[in-house]
Amino acid sequence: MNQICILLNGPIKNDSRVRKVIKTLLNNNNNNIDLYYVFGDKTDELIFNGNISLFAIKYQVSNYRKLLRHTFFYNEFNFIAREVLKNKKQYDYVWANDLPCLKPAVKIKKKTGAKLIYDSHEIYNETLNQFFPKKAVFIKSLIFKALLLFMRFAGFYAEKKLLKKTDFFVTVGNELRKYFEQKYQYKGIKILMNCPDIKNPMVEIDLKSLLGIKQSSKLVIYQGVLNYGRGLHLMIESFRNVSDDIYLLILGSGMIKHELVALVKQYKLENKVLFHEKVSLSTLPSYTAAADFGINLLEDINLSKKYAVPNKLFEYIHAGLPVISSKMPESVAIYKEFCIGKLVENDPHKIAEAINNITMEDITDYRKNCKLAANKYNWENQVQVLKEIFK
Repeated sequence: MNQICILLNGPIKNDSRVRKVIKTLLNNNNNNIDLYYVFGDKTDELIFNGNISLFAIKYQVSNYRKLLRHTFFYNEFNFIAREVLKNKKQYDYVWANDLPCLKPAVKIKKKTGAKLIYDSHEIYNETLNQFFPKKAVFIKSLIFKALLLFMRFAGFYAEKKLLKKTDFFVTVGNELRKYFEQKYQYKGIKILMNCPDIKNPMVEIDLKSLLGIKQSSKLVIYQGVLNYGRGLHLMIESFRNVSDDIYLLILGSGMIKHELVALVKQYKLENKVLFHEKVSLSTLPSYTAAADFGINLLEDINLSKKYAVPNKLFEYIHAGLPVISSKMPESVAIYKEFCIGKLVENDPHKIAEAINNITMEDITDYRKNCKLAANKYNWENQVQVLKEIFK
């Protein structure tokens, strides 16, 4: 039986990728899994069935950890390795989710002899600018820029060094693979796309009634975290020029929600742009399927955003929703293969034009193409990668 240790520097409740990996591995009776993570919840035990033990580590915000987070950030979660090793258990594999978990995983590998799998969900070093205020002025702006330069330099050096200790390198899309291959001259990177299950059970929800809008109206949905780089400000601004019978639902929570609510009020769009708190991963597909269209905007505020493969794009596809998407490389590749909606420039007027146009079209072919795309881009077609690793 394979003894597998999985490391995660966040909560498991809303991490669809890690949950799918674990559930797939648990379907093989030859795997026994220990998940070490932070920000745990008592209900986490209800997520999985099988040979798994959950170790939710209490994360305490100290001045030391704050300092690490804004300097040598890849050391911030080294305490996870200490928690693992004090149990004196031997592992066959250790799976590190993203760069903050890579150094702890290397420590565990050194002590246990486990094979190390590095799963880079994004270009973590390129996301660091998202952790600093966008509107800092004067001396603070200079300090933040200097810190960012230092963190990226240190982070790239650490990742390059730690990659020499990995046995398998996994990422989420082709553009990210090409980036890492070129950056680190690392060959043999595997792609494990974060697609939904093809047989995802759904309960019907009358979302329009829930939101208090007419059934004949068109509903465009954005689902996901509310932070920078996702085109949310552009989305809201575009609805100043969208037809009156078209509504936007922003479903989710995040650090910039207060900005978005204020922007909606500024443009007097309270009756057209609606907010809903995030829902559980098990409930989300039902909300998605109850909309008419999906919207998936990305801004290249860093390379990680530019090369991202958004989960929501696949979720819209599986729900059969035609999608309005930014012209980012991964999205363009999928649209060239399957015409599932409209690609747009990140301009509020062009976004509005695309929304107005697609809501007037016969969307039968878009829906058919979504079904074809879902038959290719699904989790069942991704699990072969896991089989290749855990032979």
